[in-house]
Amino acid sequence: MTVQHQSYLELKKDVGEEFARKALLFNLRSLKNNVRATARAMKCSAHTVYLALEKQKKGNLKDSSHKPKSKHPGYIEEEKEQMVIEYRKKTKLGKRRLRYYIFQKEGINIAESTIGKVIKRAGLERKRRKRVKRSRGSPFYNMAFLFPFQEMQVDVKEILDKETLPKEVYRHLEASNLPLFQWTVIDVLTRIRFLSFSYRKDWFCGKAYLQLIIWWIRSFGFHYPLHIQSDGGVEFAVSAPGSFKRNLEKVFKPLGVTRSVIRKGHPEDDAFVERSHQTDDQEFYIPYLLMIKNEKDLIKRGIWWQKIYNLERPHQGLGNLTPYEKLKSLGYVTGEEICLFPTLILDSVCCLDPFKIKTKSVQYHLDHDRAPEKAKGEPWYLYQAIGQLTQAPQVKKGDYPVVIAPYISEQGQKVCKEAGIGYIDLLNYPAGGREQV
Repeated sequence: MTVQHQSYLELKKDVGEEFARKALLFNLRSLKNNVRATARAMKCSAHTVYLALEKQKKGNLKDSSHKPKSKHPGYIEEEKEQMVIEYRKKTKLGKRRLRYYIFQKEGINIAESTIGKVIKRAGLERKRRKRVKRSRGSPFYNMAFLFPFQEMQVDVKEILDKETLPKEVYRHLEASNLPLFQWTVIDVLTRIRFLSFSYRKDWFCGKAYLQLIIWWIRSFGFHYPLHIQSDGGVEFAVSAPGSFKRNLEKVFKPLGVTRSVIRKGHPEDDAFVERSHQTDDQEFYIPYLLMIKNEKDLIKRGIWWQKIYNLERPHQGLGNLTPYEKLKSLGYVTGEEICLFPTLILDSVCCLDPFKIKTKSVQYHLDHDRAPEKAKGEPWYLYQAIGQLTQAPQVKKGDYPVVIAPYISEQGQKVCKEAGIGYIDLLNYPAGGREQV
């Protein structure tokens, strides 16, 4: 009688589990079916011997599959994974918003963490930008006591942003003759937004835009006082001395609107409108700007995006409601039409009679008798004029723009020369004055 004394584990490692169990069963028969003696001889447990007997009855001495009987919590079927990838590419939503979006569209509830892992595996993650830490002290809104459109924020977004747009999108916009500025007003309480576009960024467009927004809101029955907050840009008539107060009295007070300006260098004071501009980049300009070839395409896409933002896109800050659903939850029965403000090209609107600015024959900052005073020939105004000339849609190739002003300082002349712009200084011309055309 030959008894195998090599351990069961050594046999299993060297030869395989099937041969090791055959040897175990052979030793069991040789030891007259003594389980404990066989276990001692093979240096294994009695349970291993009983397991070999069970496998012999089933006719299979190989190891069973080690695959878990229950599915992993993060497991997702291939069809669902493809669905998540398609919706991610289509909507550009994050994992939390995408979860609610899929549940609304398909009625399928997928864990937020699972969606995040699918997005990571597919290489569809967004590039993270470093956040700048800023001081606190931004305006506080008591949402419980606000009415819709009572508090609004306005800002102008420069669409041609090299740090945000991909290279191919940036080059497409740079080469096309499309408006480069997006005007945005957002309601702090409901997050309803109104958009328009322009080629230039000045008070002519700003005044027309704000008037249109106010008339639009008033036409839907919101007649209580409104407040609009903006930064200190020239496009909102803030930087020019006295202009802000004059416009408050002559333009906004008759409309029942008050205005305020945020702290200089603190964009976090306009947090609602600034955050919405980040959404514009991620979910509108980056995925769709290459499809926009002309003004007509931009207006159509702008109307579509405004509709998506106001009527279909849920907001985490609103408890995953859309802005219009938030308005309805407050008890208002205003129709969806309030969310469909026409996305206009403001350059074509500001020249119409209702929006024309009645300027003096001599501008305050270029008054002839004030010209020799300090800071009245500042290059800042020339930069503004040069920007308007170079970005004006009427300027064609071969045209030579010229700046004419009551007074141009030596530093201002240098600015004009560097920009390739001609200039005429009326203070010293034609009496031996300065002229370069």
